[in-house]
Amino acid sequence: MMKLNDCPLIAVILIAVGLPALDAADASDTSSSATSKVPTEAAEAKIVGVTVYADRARVTRSAMVQVPAGASAVEIGALTTNLDERTVEVRGRSSGQVTIRGVDVRQEFLVEDANRRAADLQHQLDELLEQKTLLDSQIALLNSRKVFFENLSSGISRSDKGVPQIDDLKKLYDFYSDELTTVSNSLLDTQAKLRTQQREIDRLKQELSGQSQQKSSRKVVISVQAEKPEELELTLFYTVHNASWEPVYDARLNTTDGSVLLSYNAYIRQRTGEEWDGVRLSVSTARPAENGELPELKPVYLGLNSPLSSDAVPAQAQFRAKQAAPAPVAEQPVNPEPAKLETSGLAITYVVAEPLSVPSDGQPHLTNLTQLKLNGELSYVCTPKLELAAFVKVHLTNSSEDTLLAGAVNLFRDGDLIGSLQLPQIVSGQEFDLFGGRDDAIRVDRKELVNRTAQSGFFNSRKQRARKFQISVQNYRKAPVKLALSDQVPVSQDNQVTVNQGQISPKPTEFDKDTGKLTWKMDLNPNEKKVVDLEYTIEWPADKMISGAE
Repeated sequence: MMKLNDCPLIAVILIAVGLPALDAADASDTSSSATSKVPTEAAEAKIVGVTVYADRARVTRSAMVQVPAGASAVEIGALTTNLDERTVEVRGRSSGQVTIRGVDVRQEFLVEDANRRAADLQHQLDELLEQKTLLDSQIALLNSRKVFFENLSSGISRSDKGVPQIDDLKKLYDFYSDELTTVSNSLLDTQAKLRTQQREIDRLKQELSGQSQQKSSRKVVISVQAEKPEELELTLFYTVHNASWEPVYDARLNTTDGSVLLSYNAYIRQRTGEEWDGVRLSVSTARPAENGELPELKPVYLGLNSPLSSDAVPAQAQFRAKQAAPAPVAEQPVNPEPAKLETSGLAITYVVAEPLSVPSDGQPHLTNLTQLKLNGELSYVCTPKLELAAFVKVHLTNSSEDTLLAGAVNLFRDGDLIGSLQLPQIVSGQEFDLFGGRDDAIRVDRKELVNRTAQSGFFNSRKQRARKFQISVQNYRKAPVKLALSDQVPVSQDNQVTVNQGQISPKPTEFDKDTGKLTWKMDLNPNEKKVVDLEYTIEWPADKMISGAE
Protein backbone atom coordinates (compact mmCIF):
# COMPACT_ATOMS: atom_id res chain seq x y z
CA MET A 1 0.00 0.00 0.00
CA MET A 2 1.06 3.55 -0.65
CA LYS A 3 0.34 6.26 1.90
CA LEU A 4 0.24 10.01 1.87
CA ASN A 5 1.57 11.17 5.23
CA ASP A 6 1.23 14.50 6.95
CA CYS A 7 3.81 16.23 4.75
CA PRO A 8 1.88 18.04 2.01
CA LEU A 9 4.87 18.04 -0.37
CA ILE A 10 5.12 14.26 -0.61
CA ALA A 11 3.30 12.85 -3.65
CA VAL A 12 2.30 9.29 -4.40
CA ILE A 13 2.84 7.96 -7.92
CA LEU A 14 0.91 4.93 -9.16
CA ILE A 15 1.08 3.64 -12.72
CA ALA A 16 -1.86 1.68 -14.10
CA VAL A 17 0.21 -1.13 -15.55
CA GLY A 18 3.10 -3.00 -14.03
CA LEU A 19 1.77 -2.44 -10.50
CA PRO A 20 3.50 -4.34 -7.67
CA ALA A 21 1.55 -7.21 -6.21
CA LEU A 22 -0.86 -6.20 -3.45
CA ASP A 23 -1.67 -8.30 -0.42
CA ALA A 24 -4.96 -10.17 -0.24
CA ALA A 25 -6.74 -7.37 1.58
CA ASP A 26 -5.53 -4.83 -0.96
CA ALA A 27 -6.52 -7.02 -3.88
CA SER A 28 -10.03 -7.54 -2.54
CA ASP A 29 -10.47 -3.80 -2.05
CA THR A 30 -9.34 -2.97 -5.62
CA SER A 31 -11.61 -5.41 -7.37
CA SER A 32 -14.56 -4.04 -9.31
CA SER A 33 -16.99 -5.70 -6.91
CA ALA A 34 -15.35 -3.98 -3.99
CA THR A 35 -15.41 -0.55 -5.60
CA SER A 36 -19.09 -0.97 -6.34
CA LYS A 37 -19.77 -1.42 -2.60
CA VAL A 38 -17.64 1.44 -1.28
CA PRO A 39 -18.68 5.12 -1.49
CA THR A 40 -17.80 6.50 -4.92
CA GLU A 41 -17.11 10.17 -5.61
CA ALA A 42 -17.19 11.54 -9.17
CA ALA A 43 -14.43 14.11 -9.63
CA GLU A 44 -14.16 16.64 -12.42
CA ALA A 45 -10.55 16.65 -13.50
CA LYS A 46 -9.76 19.60 -15.71
CA ILE A 47 -6.97 19.46 -18.28
CA VAL A 48 -4.28 21.78 -16.90
CA GLY A 49 -1.27 20.85 -18.99
CA VAL A 50 -0.30 19.12 -22.23
CA THR A 51 3.13 18.17 -23.57
CA VAL A 52 3.04 17.57 -27.31
CA TYR A 53 5.52 15.28 -29.06
CA ALA A 54 6.03 14.54 -32.73
CA ASP A 55 3.27 11.91 -32.84
CA ARG A 56 1.45 11.98 -29.50
CA ALA A 57 0.74 14.08 -26.41
CA ARG A 58 1.00 13.68 -22.64
CA VAL A 59 -2.10 15.09 -20.91
CA THR A 60 -2.20 16.28 -17.30
CA ARG A 61 -5.50 16.59 -15.42
CA SER A 62 -6.03 17.88 -11.89
CA ALA A 63 -8.91 17.42 -9.43
CA MET A 64 -9.68 18.20 -5.78
CA VAL A 65 -11.93 15.72 -4.02
CA GLN A 66 -13.19 15.16 -0.48
CA VAL A 67 -12.74 11.52 0.52
CA PRO A 68 -14.55 9.97 3.52
CA ALA A 69 -13.00 7.91 6.26
CA GLY A 70 -12.37 4.33 5.33
CA ALA A 71 -12.35 2.81 1.85
CA SER A 72 -13.78 4.79 -1.05
CA ALA A 73 -13.32 5.31 -4.78
CA VAL A 74 -12.84 8.36 -6.97
CA GLU A 75 -14.04 8.27 -10.58
CA ILE A 76 -12.66 10.56 -13.28
CA GLY A 77 -14.82 10.07 -16.35
CA ALA A 78 -15.52 11.39 -19.85
CA LEU A 79 -11.97 10.67 -21.00
CA THR A 80 -11.13 10.12 -24.64
CA THR A 81 -11.04 6.63 -26.16
CA ASN A 82 -7.63 7.60 -27.63
CA LEU A 83 -6.21 7.25 -24.13
CA ASP A 84 -3.40 4.70 -23.90
CA GLU A 85 -4.14 2.59 -20.80
CA ARG A 86 -0.49 1.59 -20.44
CA THR A 87 0.52 5.20 -19.79
CA VAL A 88 -2.00 6.10 -17.07
CA GLU A 89 -0.35 7.50 -13.96
CA VAL A 90 -1.93 8.95 -10.81
CA ARG A 91 -0.28 11.18 -8.22
CA GLY A 92 -1.93 12.26 -5.00
CA ARG A 93 -1.27 14.78 -2.25
CA SER A 94 -3.01 15.31 1.06
CA SER A 95 -2.23 16.87 4.43
CA GLY A 96 -3.53 13.74 6.19
CA GLN A 97 -2.85 10.02 5.89
CA VAL A 98 -4.46 8.72 2.70
CA THR A 99 -3.59 5.49 0.89
CA ILE A 100 -4.04 5.01 -2.86
CA ARG A 101 -4.81 1.30 -3.16
CA GLY A 102 -5.27 0.89 -6.90
CA VAL A 103 -6.05 2.41 -10.27
CA ASP A 104 -8.42 0.91 -12.82
CA VAL A 105 -9.18 2.11 -16.37
CA ARG A 106 -12.65 1.25 -17.64
CA GLN A 107 -14.83 1.89 -20.64
CA GLU A 108 -18.17 3.62 -20.29
CA PHE A 109 -20.85 4.23 -22.87
CA LEU A 110 -22.11 7.71 -23.52
CA VAL A 111 -25.51 8.75 -22.22
CA GLU A 112 -27.85 11.55 -23.26
CA ASP A 113 -25.71 14.34 -21.81
CA ALA A 114 -22.82 13.36 -24.03
CA ASN A 115 -24.97 13.79 -27.13
CA ARG A 116 -25.77 17.46 -26.49
CA ARG A 117 -22.77 18.59 -28.52
CA ALA A 118 -23.88 16.40 -31.45
CA ALA A 119 -27.40 17.86 -31.28
CA ASP A 120 -25.99 21.40 -31.22
CA LEU A 121 -23.79 20.64 -34.24
CA GLN A 122 -26.74 19.15 -36.12
CA HIS A 123 -28.80 22.28 -35.41
CA GLN A 124 -26.03 24.52 -36.76
CA LEU A 125 -25.68 22.29 -39.81
CA ASP A 126 -29.42 22.40 -40.57
CA GLU A 127 -29.40 26.19 -40.42
CA LEU A 128 -26.43 26.41 -42.78
CA LEU A 129 -28.03 23.98 -45.22
CA GLU A 130 -31.15 26.15 -45.31
CA GLN A 131 -29.01 29.23 -45.98
CA LYS A 132 -27.17 27.32 -48.71
CA THR A 133 -30.49 26.49 -50.39
CA LEU A 134 -31.39 30.18 -50.44
CA LEU A 135 -27.99 31.09 -51.92
CA ASP A 136 -28.37 28.39 -54.60
CA SER A 137 -31.77 29.88 -55.49
CA GLN A 138 -30.30 33.39 -55.69
CA ILE A 139 -27.52 32.17 -57.98
CA ALA A 140 -30.00 30.40 -60.25
CA LEU A 141 -32.13 33.57 -60.43
CA LEU A 142 -29.13 35.77 -61.19
CA ASN A 143 -27.98 33.37 -63.91
CA SER A 144 -31.47 33.53 -65.47
CA ARG A 145 -31.43 37.32 -65.44
CA LYS A 146 -27.97 37.32 -66.99
CA VAL A 147 -29.07 35.01 -69.82
CA PHE A 148 -32.21 37.11 -70.34
CA PHE A 149 -30.27 40.36 -70.79
CA GLU A 150 -27.68 38.69 -73.00
CA ASN A 151 -30.41 37.31 -75.28
CA LEU A 152 -32.30 40.60 -75.23
CA SER A 153 -29.17 42.51 -76.18
CA SER A 154 -28.32 40.18 -79.07
CA GLY A 155 -31.89 40.43 -80.39
CA ILE A 156 -31.89 44.20 -80.85
CA SER A 157 -30.43 44.02 -84.32
CA ARG A 158 -33.04 41.43 -85.33
CA SER A 159 -36.01 43.51 -84.29
CA ASP A 160 -39.13 43.25 -86.52
CA LYS A 161 -39.67 46.97 -86.17
CA GLY A 162 -36.73 47.81 -88.35
CA VAL A 163 -33.31 49.17 -87.55
CA PRO A 164 -33.34 51.25 -84.34
CA GLN A 165 -32.13 54.81 -84.30
CA ILE A 166 -28.53 55.39 -83.19
CA ASP A 167 -29.54 57.25 -80.03
CA ASP A 168 -32.09 54.59 -79.10
CA LEU A 169 -29.57 51.85 -79.80
CA LYS A 170 -26.98 53.53 -77.58
CA LYS A 171 -29.47 53.94 -74.74
CA LEU A 172 -30.51 50.30 -75.00
CA TYR A 173 -26.94 49.02 -74.98
CA ASP A 174 -26.06 51.28 -72.05
CA PHE A 175 -29.06 49.96 -70.17
CA TYR A 176 -28.24 46.32 -70.92
CA SER A 177 -24.58 46.87 -70.07
CA ASP A 178 -25.42 48.41 -66.69
CA GLU A 179 -27.87 45.64 -65.88
CA LEU A 180 -25.44 42.90 -66.89
CA THR A 181 -22.70 44.50 -64.76
CA THR A 182 -25.01 44.67 -61.75
CA VAL A 183 -26.13 41.07 -62.22
CA SER A 184 -22.54 39.83 -62.71
CA ASN A 185 -21.29 41.60 -59.57
CA SER A 186 -24.20 40.24 -57.54
CA LEU A 187 -23.49 36.79 -58.92
CA LEU A 188 -19.81 36.96 -57.88
CA ASP A 189 -20.69 38.15 -54.35
CA THR A 190 -23.29 35.41 -53.90
CA GLN A 191 -20.92 32.72 -55.17
CA ALA A 192 -18.25 33.92 -52.71
CA LYS A 193 -20.76 33.67 -49.84
CA LEU A 194 -21.70 30.18 -51.02
CA ARG A 195 -18.06 29.04 -50.97
CA THR A 196 -17.63 30.36 -47.42
CA GLN A 197 -20.87 28.63 -46.42
CA GLN A 198 -19.73 25.36 -47.95
CA ARG A 199 -16.45 25.39 -46.03
CA GLU A 200 -18.32 25.84 -42.75
CA ILE A 201 -20.75 23.06 -43.72
CA ASP A 202 -17.84 20.70 -44.44
CA ARG A 203 -16.24 21.55 -41.09
CA LEU A 204 -19.46 20.87 -39.16
CA LYS A 205 -20.02 17.60 -41.02
CA GLN A 206 -16.50 16.49 -40.14
CA GLU A 207 -16.91 17.37 -36.47
CA LEU A 208 -20.36 15.76 -36.39
CA SER A 209 -18.91 12.60 -37.90
CA GLY A 210 -16.35 12.48 -35.11
CA GLN A 211 -19.10 12.94 -32.52
CA SER A 212 -21.16 10.13 -33.99
CA GLN A 213 -18.18 7.78 -33.87
CA GLN A 214 -17.49 8.66 -30.22
CA LYS A 215 -19.97 6.17 -28.76
CA SER A 216 -17.97 5.43 -25.66
CA SER A 217 -15.40 7.02 -23.39
CA ARG A 218 -12.92 5.98 -20.73
CA LYS A 219 -12.92 6.54 -17.01
CA VAL A 220 -10.29 6.05 -14.35
CA VAL A 221 -11.35 4.60 -10.99
CA ILE A 222 -8.97 5.31 -8.10
CA SER A 223 -9.40 3.28 -4.89
CA VAL A 224 -8.35 5.13 -1.73
CA GLN A 225 -8.28 4.53 2.02
CA ALA A 226 -8.32 7.38 4.56
CA GLU A 227 -8.16 7.32 8.35
CA LYS A 228 -10.50 10.30 8.50
CA PRO A 229 -12.26 12.59 5.98
CA GLU A 230 -9.59 14.37 3.99
CA GLU A 231 -9.24 16.68 1.02
CA LEU A 232 -7.23 14.91 -1.64
CA GLU A 233 -5.54 16.52 -4.64
CA LEU A 234 -5.27 14.10 -7.55
CA THR A 235 -3.16 14.55 -10.69
CA LEU A 236 -3.85 12.23 -13.60
CA PHE A 237 -1.41 11.70 -16.47
CA TYR A 238 -1.96 9.75 -19.68
CA THR A 239 -0.81 9.67 -23.30
CA VAL A 240 -3.06 10.18 -26.32
CA HIS A 241 -2.37 9.70 -30.00
CA ASN A 242 -3.51 11.84 -32.96
CA ALA A 243 -1.53 14.83 -31.72
CA SER A 244 1.63 16.35 -33.16
CA TRP A 245 3.68 19.50 -33.58
CA GLU A 246 6.17 20.79 -36.14
CA PRO A 247 8.49 23.80 -36.17
CA VAL A 248 7.95 26.70 -38.56
CA TYR A 249 9.98 29.89 -38.72
CA ASP A 250 9.67 33.52 -39.76
CA ALA A 251 13.09 34.90 -40.72
CA ARG A 252 13.29 38.69 -41.07
CA LEU A 253 16.51 39.72 -42.80
CA ASN A 254 17.83 43.26 -42.54
CA THR A 255 20.17 43.87 -45.50
CA THR A 256 21.56 47.03 -43.87
CA ASP A 257 23.48 45.19 -41.15
CA GLY A 258 23.01 41.52 -42.12
CA SER A 259 21.05 40.69 -38.94
CA VAL A 260 18.21 38.17 -38.88
CA LEU A 261 15.30 38.16 -36.43
CA LEU A 262 14.20 34.54 -36.30
CA SER A 263 10.78 33.73 -34.87
CA TYR A 264 10.75 30.11 -33.73
CA ASN A 265 7.11 28.96 -33.95
CA ALA A 266 5.22 25.70 -33.56
CA TYR A 267 2.25 24.38 -35.49
CA ILE A 268 0.23 22.18 -33.13
CA ARG A 269 -2.43 19.78 -34.39
CA GLN A 270 -4.63 17.43 -32.44
CA ARG A 271 -7.64 15.21 -33.05
CA THR A 272 -7.68 13.39 -29.73
CA GLY A 273 -11.36 13.89 -28.96
CA GLU A 274 -10.57 16.27 -26.10
CA GLU A 275 -10.59 20.06 -26.13
CA TRP A 276 -7.49 21.74 -24.75
CA ASP A 277 -8.92 24.99 -23.39
CA GLY A 278 -6.52 27.46 -21.77
CA VAL A 279 -3.95 24.81 -20.86
CA ARG A 280 -0.29 25.06 -19.92
CA LEU A 281 1.18 23.74 -23.15
CA SER A 282 4.67 22.46 -23.93
CA VAL A 283 6.27 21.00 -27.02
CA SER A 284 9.09 18.50 -26.77
CA THR A 285 11.75 17.18 -29.14
CA ALA A 286 11.75 13.81 -27.35
CA ARG A 287 10.73 10.84 -29.51
CA PRO A 288 8.92 8.32 -27.29
CA ALA A 289 7.91 6.26 -30.35
CA GLU A 290 11.50 5.30 -31.10
CA ASN A 291 13.25 2.37 -29.48
CA GLY A 292 15.99 3.64 -27.18
CA GLU A 293 18.09 0.49 -27.45
CA LEU A 294 21.14 0.21 -29.69
CA PRO A 295 20.35 -2.10 -32.62
CA GLU A 296 22.60 -5.13 -33.03
CA LEU A 297 24.42 -6.03 -36.21
CA LYS A 298 23.35 -9.32 -37.78
CA PRO A 299 25.66 -11.53 -39.81
CA VAL A 300 25.65 -11.06 -43.59
CA TYR A 301 26.26 -14.43 -45.26
CA LEU A 302 27.45 -14.58 -48.87
CA GLY A 303 27.07 -17.40 -51.36
CA LEU A 304 26.95 -17.94 -55.09
CA ASN A 305 23.62 -17.77 -56.90
CA SER A 306 21.87 -16.45 -53.79
CA PRO A 307 19.05 -14.00 -54.44
CA LEU A 308 19.64 -10.41 -53.44
CA SER A 309 18.12 -9.29 -50.18
CA SER A 310 15.17 -6.96 -50.53
CA ASP A 311 17.21 -4.53 -48.45
CA ALA A 312 19.94 -4.36 -51.11
CA VAL A 313 18.65 -1.24 -52.77
CA PRO A 314 21.06 0.93 -54.77
CA ALA A 315 22.21 3.89 -52.74
CA GLN A 316 20.95 6.39 -55.30
CA ALA A 317 17.47 4.88 -55.07
CA GLN A 318 17.37 5.48 -51.33
CA PHE A 319 17.49 9.23 -51.69
CA ARG A 320 14.36 11.14 -52.46
CA ALA A 321 14.29 14.91 -52.61
CA LYS A 322 11.76 16.44 -50.30
CA GLN A 323 10.33 19.94 -50.84
CA ALA A 324 8.22 21.47 -48.03
CA ALA A 325 5.05 23.31 -48.95
CA PRO A 326 5.25 26.95 -48.15
CA ALA A 327 4.01 27.46 -44.66
CA PRO A 328 1.19 29.96 -44.34
CA VAL A 329 2.28 33.19 -42.75
CA ALA A 330 0.40 34.01 -39.56
CA GLU A 331 0.40 37.33 -37.76
CA GLN A 332 2.40 37.37 -34.54
CA PRO A 333 2.17 39.71 -31.56
CA VAL A 334 4.59 42.61 -31.74
CA ASN A 335 6.57 41.35 -28.74
CA PRO A 336 5.42 37.80 -27.99
CA GLU A 337 6.63 36.41 -24.67
CA PRO A 338 9.13 33.63 -25.43
CA ALA A 339 8.59 30.06 -24.30
CA LYS A 340 10.66 28.76 -21.39
CA LEU A 341 13.39 26.37 -22.53
CA GLU A 342 13.84 23.18 -20.52
CA THR A 343 16.42 20.49 -21.25
CA SER A 344 16.36 16.91 -20.06
CA GLY A 345 19.14 14.76 -21.45
CA LEU A 346 19.12 15.08 -25.23
CA ALA A 347 15.51 16.30 -25.42
CA ILE A 348 14.44 19.94 -25.39
CA THR A 349 11.07 21.13 -24.12
CA TYR A 350 9.59 24.55 -24.81
CA VAL A 351 6.98 25.69 -22.28
CA VAL A 352 4.65 28.22 -23.91
CA ALA A 353 4.50 31.36 -21.79
CA GLU A 354 0.74 31.96 -21.95
CA PRO A 355 -2.11 29.41 -21.60
CA LEU A 356 -3.17 28.15 -25.01
CA SER A 357 -6.35 26.64 -26.47
CA VAL A 358 -6.12 23.95 -29.14
CA PRO A 359 -9.44 22.42 -30.28
CA SER A 360 -9.70 18.82 -31.44
CA ASP A 361 -10.13 19.72 -35.12
CA GLY A 362 -6.92 18.49 -36.73
CA GLN A 363 -6.11 22.00 -37.95
CA PRO A 364 -2.72 23.67 -37.40
CA HIS A 365 -2.64 26.19 -34.56
CA LEU A 366 0.32 28.54 -34.36
CA THR A 367 2.15 29.57 -31.22
CA ASN A 368 5.45 31.38 -30.79
CA LEU A 369 8.19 29.59 -28.86
CA THR A 370 10.95 32.18 -28.90
CA GLN A 371 12.61 34.93 -30.95
CA LEU A 372 16.31 34.89 -31.76
CA LYS A 373 18.44 37.85 -32.91
CA LEU A 374 21.25 36.48 -35.07
CA ASN A 375 24.07 38.64 -36.44
CA GLY A 376 25.46 37.60 -39.81
CA GLU A 377 27.77 38.45 -42.68
CA LEU A 378 25.91 39.61 -45.79
CA SER A 379 27.08 38.84 -49.31
CA TYR A 380 25.75 38.01 -52.79
CA VAL A 381 26.14 34.89 -54.92
CA CYS A 382 25.30 34.18 -58.54
CA THR A 383 25.58 31.33 -61.04
CA PRO A 384 24.79 32.97 -64.41
CA LYS A 385 24.90 29.66 -66.28
CA LEU A 386 21.80 28.58 -64.37
CA GLU A 387 20.08 31.91 -63.72
CA LEU A 388 20.85 35.53 -64.60
CA ALA A 389 20.30 36.79 -61.07
CA ALA A 390 22.23 37.56 -57.89
CA PHE A 391 20.99 36.07 -54.64
CA VAL A 392 21.37 37.50 -51.14
CA LYS A 393 23.24 35.22 -48.74
CA VAL A 394 23.83 35.77 -45.06
CA HIS A 395 26.28 33.62 -43.11
CA LEU A 396 24.97 33.06 -39.57
CA THR A 397 25.87 31.29 -36.35
CA ASN A 398 23.24 29.85 -34.04
CA SER A 399 24.40 31.80 -30.99
CA SER A 400 21.43 30.71 -28.86
CA GLU A 401 21.09 27.71 -26.58
CA ASP A 402 18.23 26.42 -28.75
CA THR A 403 18.49 23.67 -31.32
CA LEU A 404 16.68 24.79 -34.46
CA LEU A 405 14.77 21.78 -35.72
CA ALA A 406 14.35 21.21 -39.44
CA GLY A 407 11.31 23.05 -40.76
CA ALA A 408 9.82 25.50 -43.23
CA VAL A 409 10.91 29.16 -43.14
CA ASN A 410 8.87 32.15 -44.26
CA LEU A 411 11.54 34.56 -45.43
CA PHE A 412 11.16 38.34 -45.18
CA ARG A 413 13.78 40.75 -46.54
CA ASP A 414 13.57 44.36 -45.38
CA GLY A 415 9.91 43.81 -44.49
CA ASP A 416 8.85 42.15 -47.77
CA LEU A 417 7.87 38.48 -47.99
CA ILE A 418 10.34 36.87 -50.39
CA GLY A 419 9.23 33.24 -50.28
CA SER A 420 9.73 29.99 -48.40
CA LEU A 421 12.67 27.66 -47.94
CA GLN A 422 13.60 24.64 -45.86
CA LEU A 423 15.89 24.93 -42.84
CA PRO A 424 17.95 21.87 -41.81
CA GLN A 425 18.48 21.08 -38.15
CA ILE A 426 20.92 23.59 -36.63
CA VAL A 427 22.42 22.87 -33.22
CA SER A 428 23.64 25.54 -30.83
CA GLY A 429 26.90 27.10 -32.04
CA GLN A 430 26.60 25.74 -35.59
CA GLU A 431 27.25 27.98 -38.60
CA PHE A 432 24.84 28.00 -41.53
CA ASP A 433 23.85 30.03 -44.60
CA LEU A 434 20.46 31.61 -45.18
CA PHE A 435 19.56 32.71 -48.70
CA GLY A 436 17.47 35.86 -49.00
CA GLY A 437 16.16 35.65 -52.56
CA ARG A 438 17.07 37.57 -55.72
CA ASP A 439 18.27 41.17 -55.68
CA ASP A 440 17.42 43.00 -58.90
CA ALA A 441 19.84 45.81 -58.02
CA ILE A 442 22.70 43.49 -58.99
CA ARG A 443 22.59 43.01 -62.78
CA VAL A 444 24.00 39.75 -64.15
CA ASP A 445 24.56 38.83 -67.81
CA ARG A 446 26.20 35.89 -69.62
CA LYS A 447 26.79 35.94 -73.39
CA GLU A 448 28.04 33.14 -75.59
CA LEU A 449 30.68 34.54 -77.93
CA VAL A 450 31.97 31.33 -79.59
CA ASN A 451 30.38 27.91 -80.17
CA ARG A 452 32.32 26.28 -82.97
CA THR A 453 32.96 22.63 -83.91
CA ALA A 454 35.85 21.58 -86.18
CA GLN A 455 37.66 18.40 -87.23
CA SER A 456 41.40 17.83 -87.71
CA GLY A 457 43.69 14.97 -88.76
CA PHE A 458 43.20 12.18 -91.29
CA PHE A 459 44.14 8.81 -89.78
CA ASN A 460 43.54 9.84 -86.15
CA SER A 461 40.85 12.35 -86.86
CA ARG A 462 39.62 14.31 -83.85
CA LYS A 463 36.83 16.79 -83.32
CA GLN A 464 37.15 20.02 -81.40
CA ARG A 465 34.42 22.16 -79.91
CA ALA A 466 35.44 25.66 -78.87
CA ARG A 467 33.29 27.59 -76.36
CA LYS A 468 33.73 31.14 -75.13
CA PHE A 469 31.55 33.15 -72.76
CA GLN A 470 31.57 36.65 -71.37
CA ILE A 471 29.99 37.23 -67.95
CA SER A 472 29.29 40.67 -66.50
CA VAL A 473 28.00 41.84 -63.12
CA GLN A 474 27.12 45.40 -62.13
CA ASN A 475 26.18 46.85 -58.76
CA TYR A 476 23.29 49.35 -58.84
CA ARG A 477 22.98 49.48 -55.06
CA LYS A 478 24.03 52.57 -53.14
CA ALA A 479 26.55 50.66 -51.06
CA PRO A 480 29.48 48.34 -51.87
CA VAL A 481 28.70 44.61 -51.97
CA LYS A 482 30.68 41.38 -51.78
CA LEU A 483 29.83 38.92 -54.55
CA ALA A 484 30.84 35.34 -55.39
CA LEU A 485 30.35 34.40 -59.05
CA SER A 486 30.39 30.72 -60.07
CA ASP A 487 30.66 28.98 -63.44
CA GLN A 488 32.29 25.80 -64.69
CA VAL A 489 34.34 23.99 -67.31
CA PRO A 490 33.58 20.38 -68.33
CA VAL A 491 35.44 17.53 -66.62
CA SER A 492 36.60 14.54 -68.67
CA GLN A 493 36.05 11.03 -67.35
CA ASP A 494 37.65 9.35 -70.38
CA ASN A 495 41.32 9.58 -71.36
CA GLN A 496 40.27 9.94 -75.02
CA VAL A 497 38.43 13.15 -74.19
CA THR A 498 40.47 16.21 -73.27
CA VAL A 499 39.46 19.64 -72.01
CA ASN A 500 41.84 22.50 -72.70
CA GLN A 501 41.30 25.73 -70.83
CA GLY A 502 41.70 28.84 -72.94
CA GLN A 503 41.53 32.42 -71.79
CA ILE A 504 40.05 32.72 -68.31
CA SER A 505 40.27 36.29 -67.11
CA PRO A 506 40.57 37.31 -64.37
CA LYS A 507 42.03 34.25 -62.69
CA PRO A 508 39.39 32.55 -60.53
CA THR A 509 39.71 32.72 -56.76
CA GLU A 510 38.86 29.04 -56.42
CA PHE A 511 39.00 26.09 -58.85
CA ASP A 512 37.71 22.60 -58.05
CA LYS A 513 39.41 20.18 -60.45
CA ASP A 514 37.07 17.32 -59.55
CA THR A 515 33.88 19.20 -60.47
CA GLY A 516 35.24 21.90 -62.80
CA LYS A 517 33.65 24.62 -60.69
CA LEU A 518 35.20 28.08 -60.92
CA THR A 519 34.54 30.81 -58.34
CA TRP A 520 35.44 34.48 -58.52
CA LYS A 521 35.12 36.48 -55.28
CA MET A 522 34.98 40.21 -55.83
CA ASP A 523 34.03 43.54 -54.28
CA LEU A 524 31.68 45.78 -56.28
CA ASN A 525 31.41 49.47 -55.53
CA PRO A 526 28.21 51.37 -56.38
CA ASN A 527 27.66 51.39 -60.20
CA GLU A 528 30.84 49.38 -60.74
CA LYS A 529 30.82 46.72 -63.46
CA LYS A 530 33.17 43.75 -63.74
CA VAL A 531 33.61 41.33 -66.66
CA VAL A 532 34.80 37.70 -66.65
CA ASP A 533 35.96 35.89 -69.81
CA LEU A 534 35.73 32.10 -69.90
CA GLU A 535 37.06 29.97 -72.77
CA TYR A 536 37.73 26.23 -73.22
CA THR A 537 38.01 23.58 -75.97
CA ILE A 538 36.86 19.95 -75.89
CA GLU A 539 38.57 17.30 -78.09
CA TRP A 540 37.53 13.69 -78.76
CA PRO A 541 37.89 10.97 -81.47
CA ALA A 542 35.91 11.87 -84.57
CA ASP A 543 34.49 8.35 -84.93
CA LYS A 544 32.86 8.46 -81.51
CA MET A 545 29.95 10.34 -79.95
CA ILE A 546 30.65 12.47 -76.92
CA SER A 547 28.25 12.53 -73.98
CA GLY A 548 27.71 15.32 -71.51
CA ALA A 549 28.81 18.14 -73.82
CA GLU A 550 26.29 20.92 -74.19
